[in-house]
Amino acid sequence: MWFATVDTVKGAEHEGIGVGGIRFSPDSKRVTHVAMRGDRQFVVLDGIAGKEYDSISSEATVFSPDSRHVAYAAERSGKIVVVIDGIEGREYDNIGNLRYSPDSRRFAYGAKRDGTWVVVVDGVETNIHAEGILEGNPVFSPDSKRIAYSPSRGDKRFVVVDGVEGPEVDGIPIGMPLFSPDSKHLIYKADRGGKWFVAVDHADGKEYRGFLEGGSLRFESPNLFTVPVVRGGEILRLEGEIME
Repeated sequence: MWFATVDTVKGAEHEGIGVGGIRFSPDSKRVTHVAMRGDRQFVVLDGIAGKEYDSISSEATVFSPDSRHVAYAAERSGKIVVVIDGIEGREYDNIGNLRYSPDSRRFAYGAKRDGTWVVVVDGVETNIHAEGILEGNPVFSPDSKRIAYSPSRGDKRFVVVDGVEGPEVDGIPIGMPLFSPDSKHLIYKADRGGKWFVAVDHADGKEYRGFLEGGSLRFESPNLFTVPVVRGGEILRLEGEIME
């Protein structure tokens, strides 16, 4: 038999412990893990076993930033549901990243049904349908009021912010888009015709041969961003200022 020990206190015994392992809440006061009974799996939250499912997502449980809420994706009879504080959402064929907003009041995730992906925000499906959602998306703005994500249609990608589609591009790296610290602006790297640029609020910036692999796009202030770029045989530090 398997069990979890927290602060030298032995928990209940189970037939197995899930791959996700033990996870603590941001305030370190709460703890979860996935346990097994026969061929069924369930989440144990603060020592209390939840509902059994066929399987629990390898991402396991996701705590809200304030540690008050817990979410996870679970499979039942070939369908996947997102469970938030013990309450199940709609059934889907697949589920993407689970995301709480910084203020812990909002929740979003990508969901696939009948070959089409949508983003579910606060329990409501967006009206943007796509063939895929880029890994790492969706993302909330720092003030939790805005949301953005990058879907795909065919070999094209685009960024959706506040429910509005941006122009199509050939490529967007993982981890984009990025909101400014004051939540007023959105930037992301993009490729069109083999030329790379930083888009600011969907407007194309100056073109470069590429971006330095592993180099991050980041804000230094609400209006100033930086990123390493490649031009010719040089690696440069691009500084971009957003003019109000």
